[in-house]
Amino acid sequence: MDNRSTCEEEQVIAKKRPNLEYMKDIPNWEKEYLSMGIELNKRQKELLEGAKIKAHEGMIYGEMYSDWKRRKD
Repeated sequence: MDNRSTCEEEQVIAKKRPNLEYMKDIPNWEKEYLSMGIELNKRQKELLEGAKIKAHEGMIYGEMYSDWKRRKD
């Protein structure tokens, strides 16, 4: 990775710094995401309800968190 790429990434991150309102919603994002009426499979619902995450499911969980953040904007 070159320095230019890193600098561009830092600029994007700086523009998207979470505000305090957004940060207070993070602890409850799973419940909010479940209530958004999004079509989820059984395992996704289980993960959001607190089931243990297996190593290969971390990406699924992260994808749902990322989708929640996009929908919050």
